[in-house]
Amino acid sequence: ADRADGTYSEVDDTHAHLNMPATFMWAKDLEQYPITIQFHKLEDSNWKVATQLQKTATPFVFLAPNLQYFLDSPTKLSNYSLREWTVKNPDRSKLKINLAVTHDTSEKVIDDFAEAVKKVVLEQQAIYGELPTYDYGSYTFICDYRTGIHGDGMEHRNSTMLTSGSSLKNNLLQLMGTVSHEFFHCWNVERLRPASLEPFDFEHINMCGELWFAEGFTSYYDDLTLCRAGV
Repeated sequence: ADRADGTYSEVDDTHAHLNMPATFMWAKDLEQYPITIQFHKLEDSNWKVATQLQKTATPFVFLAPNLQYFLDSPTKLSNYSLREWTVKNPDRSKLKINLAVTHDTSEKVIDDFAEAVKKVVLEQQAIYGELPTYDYGSYTFICDYRTGIHGDGMEHRNSTMLTSGSSLKNNLLQLMGTVSHEFFHCWNVERLRPASLEPFDFEHINMCGELWFAEGFTSYYDDLTLCRAGV
């Protein structure tokens, strides 16, 4: 656990950066059983938990309906900065957006970053006509922008893991490109996806001949979103 990015895990005295397939084993033939997990923060730390797992009434205890959802739920424990806001869909439903950023910059920079993310969210809502009905009513950007972190971005059903060793203050536009790309996957690939991606198998490589649709289509719209949003 020494590589913080969108695929692997890292645990040290600043965070527990957990991509579930790189962190946990599981028992075969029990994949459909519900899962309860309790995290324990580093002693004397101010760590909080950022994840798409279902919250419970007990802090640091979360639920997943089955193994597939659990392994699709990256989780960050750190003293991150949090920004939250609500977006309305055309059907008047309200969706909560969470932005959890582990960083080494100022809160003012995080405020500016949050404003840019808000513009991207609204612009992509306009492209599709609506945002998905996220499970448990929220979507979470899990970000880590610090020296020593490996650059990456990975989409998940109701969240994304975004990582970079670049300074958020000096590389906002570059990092926003990844934000836009991964959020576009909310619809494209996560909910509208090539049939060849299914059934997804965590024991083997999942080759997909329609990668041009999954990634190329998304890569076109990530930059277009930034232009339309004025970022």
